[in-house]
Amino acid sequence: MEREIKNTPMNRDIIINLMRQLIEAEQRLLALLQHKQSMNEQTENGKKILDFCLKNLGKSFGNQYIDVGCAEEINSIANIALGKPIGGGASTWLMGQALKDQARFKEITENKLLGGEVIIAVSGTGNGKLKNGHVTIYLTNNELGGNDSKDGKFKKQYTLKSFYNHYGIDGGFPIKYYRIL
Repeated sequence: MEREIKNTPMNRDIIINLMRQLIEAEQRLLALLQHKQSMNEQTENGKKILDFCLKNLGKSFGNQYIDVGCAEEINSIANIALGKPIGGGASTWLMGQALKDQARFKEITENKLLGGEVIIAVSGTGNGKLKNGHVTIYLTNNELGGNDSKDGKFKKQYTLKSFYNHYGIDGGFPIKYYRIL
């Protein structure tokens, strides 16, 4: 059964008010969606790191500690690409502290990873089966780039799964993921 709504000033005011409320709700919803999207967009620093890494695969960046030079290599890459190292020198322990303590880094979850972001298994936090932790850069397509202990060059060396299996499962290290803001 349909009812006819009379065209009165009061009914028009009600309809206009409802339309305004709908428009305001739509604007709030759009703002929330844009904020959510921006929370998982690659940062400018992430883009710079990723571009640098992809252009310089197979090169070394002043690596003094070939066998345990992953943090030094990642710091050198950040210093060249961004003008500032991540921190911690050649130590994943100290780099882990820098990533955790500085406002220019944000810890994220694995499913939020974008190119140019840092993945770290901090030395000294594992189960003792592996001597050292490791730090890498997320490249693309689940590939990670880092220091190759055999020759000290930055290379594609793990996938997310193989890194987790080696350091997370075998080594018992907590794996942390960081966005460079």
